[in-house]
Amino acid sequence: MKNVSKYSVVNVVMCAISVTEQYGFVSKKSATVDNPSTASRIQTQLMNLDASEFSEVYQGFFVSAIELIEWAKENLKGDFGRSTIEIINKGEITIPQVAFLATLPNQKNVVDKREEKKEELSKDTASSNWVGTLRQRAEFFVKLTNKTWVERYGSYIYNIVTKEGNIGSFFSTNDFSLNVGDCFVMKATPKGHVVSSWHGGKETQFNRVVINEVIGQKG
Repeated sequence: MKNVSKYSVVNVVMCAISVTEQYGFVSKKSATVDNPSTASRIQTQLMNLDASEFSEVYQGFFVSAIELIEWAKENLKGDFGRSTIEIINKGEITIPQVAFLATLPNQKNVVDKREEKKEELSKDTASSNWVGTLRQRAEFFVKLTNKTWVERYGSYIYNIVTKEGNIGSFFSTNDFSLNVGDCFVMKATPKGHVVSSWHGGKETQFNRVVINEVIGQKG
């Protein structure tokens, strides 16, 4: 493959799978001299192996590469996804375009883990029921299951569960002194009873939340 300006998409994806399995995925931003990016490793392999050497080294990844390419065509979205699919459909790419395909194994791994988490969470939330009466303010004893800062909203999202296993959530700009697993009593107003599009369980959305008492970790 020396002195060849274009490379087979399948060969690039085979190499991407091998490199990711061996070194993990390394983005350009997190790359160092001693740990180059995944795209850089692939580019080096492409430019230094001739055709016969390449086939010998990476042929074992052929089936996985075809499956990954088909997955990409069906699942990639957005501008980056459309650009990647456009490159895939050309069949051959240049060295600068390697970066688009270098991420494919990692993207699929991320999606697979997200689906596994979603499936596992759906089991835990299958028996969840709605909490309280809509627009009726009351006190609720709950436990914090997750706390995440959401940049685009400029606030935290707090995920909670009652002792009966019913789940809920609320947004707040306040950084309450709560740790995951802490039980607490809150005064709040149920503003929405919804079926979550994420895990499929019944979820209560609260607003006007005031923390009345923090009990802490309980068995």
